[in-house]
Amino acid sequence: MGTGGGFCSSCGHAFEPQHRFCLNCGAQLPTSGQSSPATEPPRCPSCGQPIDAAWAYCAACRAPLTAAAPPPPVSVAAAAAMPASRPPRARRSPLIVVAGSMVILAVVAGLLVALLVLPSGRWDLLPSMAVSALSNGPGSRLKPAPAVRTAPAVNVQPAPGLRLEAPANAVDKPRQFQASELSREDLTRVAEDIGADGALTLGGWRLDAAMTDEDLFPGEVTASVDLKHLRIPDGMREFATLVHVADDGTMTPLAGDLRNGRLCAGIRHNGWLVVRLVIFWAPVAAYAGHYAWTEDRADVPKGNFVALPWQPGDTRFILYWPEAWPGRNPNALKQLKGLALAALIRNPPPGEGLEARVFRLPPASSWSEFNEALFNTFLAATRQGWDYRDWIQKLDADGDYVEFRRRVSDAEWLRDNILPVKVGHAVRALDRAADYLEERNFRKPGVARQSMPVNTYVVDQGGAKFGESCNTWTTSPYMVINASNISPLDAFYFLDGAPAPLKTAANPPNDDKRRMFKGQFDDMQLTILHELFHIVQGAYNLYASPDYTWFDEATAVTLENEGFRDYKKRGWVTTTSDLTTDRELDFVFYELDRKAKWSFADYYGGAGPTDADAGVIRKHGYGASFFVEYLRDHYYKTQPDLFLPALLEDFARFRGGTIASLYRVTSNVEETLAADYEMFVLDHLEDIWALAAKQPPGSPGYLRDVQLGRLKTYEFCLFRPHRPLSVQFCRVRTPRAITPLKPEDRPVYAVAMNGLGELGVSLWRHPDPSGRGKQLPEGGGVLPPEAAHRFMRVQKYLKVPDELARTSDAGIDGQGPVIFGMERDGPPDVQLDGDTIRVAWEESPHARLRNSGNKRIAVAGYRLQLHLPDRKTLNFAPNEPRAELPVKLVRDLLMKQRKDFVSKMWYAVAGWKTGRNDIGPLVEITEAFAATEAWKIGFSYCEVAAATGRPRGPFSEVAVFELDDEAATAFGISGQWRGRVPFSEGMLMDLDINESSSGFEGTMHFGGEEIPIRGKLQPTLKAWSIQMRNEKVWLPAWTAVQKLPGDRLYLYAPPCLLKHTTRGSVRLGWRHEPGEMDWTQFLQLLAAEIRAMEQQNKASQEQ
Repeated sequence: MGTGGGFCSSCGHAFEPQHRFCLNCGAQLPTSGQSSPATEPPRCPSCGQPIDAAWAYCAACRAPLTAAAPPPPVSVAAAAAMPASRPPRARRSPLIVVAGSMVILAVVAGLLVALLVLPSGRWDLLPSMAVSALSNGPGSRLKPAPAVRTAPAVNVQPAPGLRLEAPANAVDKPRQFQASELSREDLTRVAEDIGADGALTLGGWRLDAAMTDEDLFPGEVTASVDLKHLRIPDGMREFATLVHVADDGTMTPLAGDLRNGRLCAGIRHNGWLVVRLVIFWAPVAAYAGHYAWTEDRADVPKGNFVALPWQPGDTRFILYWPEAWPGRNPNALKQLKGLALAALIRNPPPGEGLEARVFRLPPASSWSEFNEALFNTFLAATRQGWDYRDWIQKLDADGDYVEFRRRVSDAEWLRDNILPVKVGHAVRALDRAADYLEERNFRKPGVARQSMPVNTYVVDQGGAKFGESCNTWTTSPYMVINASNISPLDAFYFLDGAPAPLKTAANPPNDDKRRMFKGQFDDMQLTILHELFHIVQGAYNLYASPDYTWFDEATAVTLENEGFRDYKKRGWVTTTSDLTTDRELDFVFYELDRKAKWSFADYYGGAGPTDADAGVIRKHGYGASFFVEYLRDHYYKTQPDLFLPALLEDFARFRGGTIASLYRVTSNVEETLAADYEMFVLDHLEDIWALAAKQPPGSPGYLRDVQLGRLKTYEFCLFRPHRPLSVQFCRVRTPRAITPLKPEDRPVYAVAMNGLGELGVSLWRHPDPSGRGKQLPEGGGVLPPEAAHRFMRVQKYLKVPDELARTSDAGIDGQGPVIFGMERDGPPDVQLDGDTIRVAWEESPHARLRNSGNKRIAVAGYRLQLHLPDRKTLNFAPNEPRAELPVKLVRDLLMKQRKDFVSKMWYAVAGWKTGRNDIGPLVEITEAFAATEAWKIGFSYCEVAAATGRPRGPFSEVAVFELDDEAATAFGISGQWRGRVPFSEGMLMDLDINESSSGFEGTMHFGGEEIPIRGKLQPTLKAWSIQMRNEKVWLPAWTAVQKLPGDRLYLYAPPCLLKHTTRGSVRLGWRHEPGEMDWTQFLQLLAAEIRAMEQQNKASQEQ
């Protein structure tokens, strides 16, 4: 405690000069140098509690005080003062329903709570936790019923020499405390049960607060004993200790401290308070029967140990080390024994006097034998009713005893002389750790607020670790320090600044070894701080559960890092390298509140989580400390040391578990904690990404590398089981051949969130290693055309939403997000079915994805496009991969297209030089062309993504479809045909045609000429090519005729639309002549004649 502090007048808790309110009970404290504040502090307008002018929110009720200032850290007192909120419970009128429900619920809650309490043996918690189950409802986190907030402060003296004090609401209800002094028989029984520890049992009280065996004070009640009442001299008061004897006989030494001549310790239940006085404070043999707690310690180090309470006046540890280890100065223990014998000879103990066994021991006897003999003398005197208080007064005035007391009261002297070298090094680290934790206002080590000395074993265990804490959740926690990693030399005595002269090292180590020893000691200091904090954590807990392992490790590593920082400031640590616990960010791949794999049957049957599971969870907690520190730095920036005490105090109230405590002492809003987690992940994005790339396949953090394309069109960012407050990664690669494609052919890659944004799931894309990434909208969106994308899914909910919990774990169940590619596909299938045009296409693999409600996940629907002849399009929006269009609708659309086409053709020829007889033929020709071309239509489709903005994929290829008024045919052209030829002053064109299976023959009448013609069908064109006879040669006419709907015939050149005048066979007016040949034959003949002429010319030249 720094200069200027003091003790709270309400509860006696220590405070620092900068504190304005007690961190234990919340009472207002006097300012430095004053008995009360000089001026009335400002108060909260909502609740009336005192506030600081710099605060943005009231620490008591969280009401906003200023608009711009950030929220202040929540102090320990404020966190402890927040009442537990509980939703109102519906009232049922039928009495029998209420009674039956309560009975059933009480039985279930009792069985469940009994299982939780069983391993710790804390049956005193059973009623409180059962009441909690009835009040708050059964759940994964049982909560002891909150204390009745009407219990007054306690300040009573139930018996002479004994005073009980407690702040308001520290007891469960208003109680009457009664006490009576223990009888000689009671004191004798306590002494016999404890065994030969060399202490006198001077007195005690039987305390009765009308409590049952299961009752427990929610807060700490301080019992203070007036040592003057027991006639203990001032010089010996620091050797006095307190032992609590429970109603079942369990004895627990209490961690007491002297305050103005009174020995004070915290208690939480009825029982006996026994005062014992260690006359000769020195190491003694450790007896297995000391106190009933040792039966809990199945894994306690084996062997014969020496025990020493450390240290007089403020016993925070009971040290154990092997009997075979010599003290640093063997002669010093002999000198102590000599001083003790000299004082005893001059002041023989009552009862046996100089005949006491202690005077009959051989000179070479050990201190343990001396201590046991003296204990038997004290025990005999107690049984006989001797009052040895006068003897104590005489002994205290003896010069040799005064010297004895001076030496053992000096911690440095004990370290330099009595303790073995390794134990001395460990004790230095233990003292520093205990001092540091007390200065930080943590509770004292113990169980559920009942403080007790920490049993600490210093033994050689081998291996690399420096120590560990054990049984932290039971009534007997202890710590083991591995002396194998502690130097046996005095080289650690240059720890604080410049090296000091070595005291026992025959060969002083060189500078390199000094640095090595110093590094070992610094490492051991931080390990001891970490493990001692684990035992301190036990003072905040009520029952055994491995579910809190991650939280214990996360807070312990946070405290260790804070200690490393403060130790360096104080010069306790000089090593420059980081000696704190190794940790990694891979904890984010699992839910923050990660638990070991165990069941009630295993754990409460004695099996518990395996060592491997426990090790994994501890490592998870190490990493989670990064997030704990993030919260501290964000919310307690100006007062970081208040964060951990506030967090543990809130957790001790047992109102929902570890995660609930994290948000209650920060923002007090669940959703904000989830957002804080997301921001923390983004701050460490690249480091986490690198870790994901190293995870083995099958692990939750494994980086999945997915190639999307036609063989695999989608990938789910779906990870089971659902993990609250965790992240996962995947990398999606897309085909690189995107740029060479036409824009309309490029695939479109999208992400559909499937509504998960509303459930606390966010998806981030971060292709650029230098950036923090970009969050996709809650509805998803389109991805830029890149070859690879990196995705991070953050599950930023504190518990699995019901919508996710209800979904099946079998197959794809639509929990998304899903990443998919929409590519250009082939044309749809188009069929004419009566009066309906049916268009259908095949669903893509990602389009088949549906959730449990049969709703599509990736594809919301489609766009169907109808292509008209003039390149105009009409769009339809079918939900399924099919559509039906009435033929009438299409015909109406095409009729409009035909009229538009005729108009355009007419406007195109309107500027030509035409006569009045040309207009009619031109109109007929344009209408005929329109009727021919307008019935060709096309269909294509595309997918519409179920993402924000409903982005579309590329349209498929076009399926061309013909819709004719009548069956398309080129036959039936026999007969006489007549029409007018435009641009010829109205000249008539007549065709006489006889059709046969091999073609047709006919006569063309035009311009006064009759020209024999013949034709051959061209199936692809559905038209007849024409030849004309010139003399005996059939020449290509470079024209054709085509049968058109409406029984019309169109001649391409000269352009003419002809109509039937006579059907059936006609007289052609010409017949075939001998020697007729086709144009190809004519060309062959002509070529032969040319070759013959060339040969004849060549022969003539040769002659």
